[in-house]
Amino acid sequence: MLTMLPGDFVPDVNTHLSFYKRIASAKNGNDLEELKVELIDRFGVLQEPARNLLQSAALR
Repeated sequence: MLTMLPGDFVPDVNTHLSFYKRIASAKNGNDLEELKVELIDRFGVLQEPARNLLQSAALR
């Protein structure tokens, strides 16, 4: 299972790093849900690896 933000989904490296940092520092499910909404708003329908990343973060 891939848990990453695909390069064709979020093409800018700095944006990638920013989202990884924000996902890692999310304190609860609400924070992750807000990030999910922002990703969808900015980049469209979540690809499977991005969904997996958010689900993995929710488990911790």
